[in-house]
Amino acid sequence: LYAGRRDAPVYFHASGEASMEVLVSALKVADEEASRVARCIEEHITGDSSEALEEFDEGEDLVALARVRDYLDEKMSAFLADQDFMVGKTFDLLELNRGLGNLKSECVEYFRKIGAFRSRFTKIPGSGCVTREEVEQAFAQAVKDAIIHSTVSKSKRIDGRGYGELRPTQFEQGSNGLCTMERDGTKLSSKVNVTTSKSPRTLDCSHSLAISAAPFHMRNSRHHIRALEYDLIQYGQESSFFTERAFSYSLPEFNAFPYYVKMKSQALSMDGSFPTANVCASSISLANAGVPMKYHIAGTSAGILNQEDSKPAILLDLVDLEERLVDAIVMMTSTGAGDVTSASLSGVKSAISFESLVDALGSAAECNEGIAEKMNLACSLDSGSSEGSILEKIEIPSGSRGKVIGPGGSHIKEIEALTGVIVSLHEKEDAVFVYGTDPESCKKAVAMLRKYAGTSPSLSVGKSYKVKVSKVLEYGAVVEIQEEGGDGWIHISELREGHVKSVGDELSVGQVVDATCIGKNARGTPQLSLKPQSSKPASKAPSPKASRSRGKKR
Repeated sequence: LYAGRRDAPVYFHASGEASMEVLVSALKVADEEASRVARCIEEHITGDSSEALEEFDEGEDLVALARVRDYLDEKMSAFLADQDFMVGKTFDLLELNRGLGNLKSECVEYFRKIGAFRSRFTKIPGSGCVTREEVEQAFAQAVKDAIIHSTVSKSKRIDGRGYGELRPTQFEQGSNGLCTMERDGTKLSSKVNVTTSKSPRTLDCSHSLAISAAPFHMRNSRHHIRALEYDLIQYGQESSFFTERAFSYSLPEFNAFPYYVKMKSQALSMDGSFPTANVCASSISLANAGVPMKYHIAGTSAGILNQEDSKPAILLDLVDLEERLVDAIVMMTSTGAGDVTSASLSGVKSAISFESLVDALGSAAECNEGIAEKMNLACSLDSGSSEGSILEKIEIPSGSRGKVIGPGGSHIKEIEALTGVIVSLHEKEDAVFVYGTDPESCKKAVAMLRKYAGTSPSLSVGKSYKVKVSKVLEYGAVVEIQEEGGDGWIHISELREGHVKSVGDELSVGQVVDATCIGKNARGTPQLSLKPQSSKPASKAPSPKASRSRGKKR
């Protein structure tokens, strides 16, 4: 989606998975078409494309605004020059907002003392009197001009960072899909839950934004609590939309991962760049919850700040105050491999060039590469995409779906209740998915599924496996194959060399031993042996029933 004036982008949003070069090429085509349409509209309205459209006169009292600026400009510059808002290496946003609030109160009190403060209903335009609304308007412009002047003159931002420098970021992983992220004044937690689903829509994002976590400017501009709640709801919906678009093309297909992924983020405090920071935390939460991912998704915000005599400045990782001062905001998410998954332009306050938009996108893409490296250090995807989470696909015989499900789904409910895993049947294939966070519970669930389906684990003849004795019988022992799941059988003749008088003399329930697979019986049950194996292939051991029948004949 793209919108723009003649040779000036205004808004765009892109989602998918493509390289930076492809994105820029698509934007060039869209910009050329938008400029052509804008020229046609101007020609239709003005009759001449060379004439500029007249600006709408809002009836501002320029005398009142100039009088407020005369009082504020010098005090604002002195306030920013004299104060140091750094506590160690952390930017103290609270101290800055407190100082600005005191300065605004002094301005209102000054005009009250000299008798020049009026309500908007009794004020005469051009008289030199001011209203609260005019103080608010002039104060906001004075703050913007003073901070921009300080930033450009020092080539250093309000919190001491350079244009392309990021704030220190910390990731803290929890269990079962939880991640907490802190980036100076922005603190949030992301939680991912995985449940079974029959719908192809596998991702749902929601945000919980408490009033106490609202940015300072949002709390300051809304005097009614209900209005502030509505603002937070809208902000949360926009952030949810951005997060869903960032991950929608990166998550596995429904056939490969038939689960419903519910992602919930809670903001503890917000100081700029919340949507992109939430994408970073959510990516680690998804990996921690066991969702298969090839790459982490990293996000960065970039602000475009126009300058009169030089090239526009590109500010990365904007704080709350900078988001209100820059001329446009670009947000981008990309994979660790460099493919862009989502990008947008919004908050345009004055005309920006297409070249500055491309520069902002390039800076954000380069920054995302560094963020992705830090995310890989916090939660590596090389050794698997989860922190103790397991997703296993089990093939079942054709026609055994009913046996696995059970009457009224009783078998699946029993497995999920006893093991705590999530079981999902493949809609098109004869397969079952098992998802869980505890390896032992997953192995137990796999064994129960194979039991109901009438299948046995696939073992390699001659290979040794760890087994746990579950039953000791007269002619052998039933064992649980720990790595593969499922049951196996060790006949009494395979316990050791020579004659064995009793199985109980050699094995006990709960004992863990190393056993070698020597084949399968007629039912498909793996046959195991504790004896040293020679190079000759072992013959199939008799089943328990056969052993008992021969014993009766004797």
